[in-house]
Amino acid sequence: MELNAKPFDYGGLNNLCVISHHMDRKTVYELCAEGLRKSRADLSVVEITRKTLASPNSTHRMLTDLIENYFLPYGDYPNIK
Repeated sequence: MELNAKPFDYGGLNNLCVISHHMDRKTVYELCAEGLRKSRADLSVVEITRKTLASPNSTHRMLTDLIENYFLPYGDYPNIK
């Protein structure tokens, strides 16, 4: 919650969320893992790009509405636009 993460289904932060950032993957991972009671091995950080959004085999396709309606209108994301 402190990182202003958004769930893809607007139902709450459970298994998957999207975070806007301008940091490297290791830093984002450490920030997300802070305070976890369970193993950090269960946490993964994956970058969303134009390529992953367009790929028919990517699970990122389910995030398209969230990204287009919540993130893109209010920020500059060169890896997505």
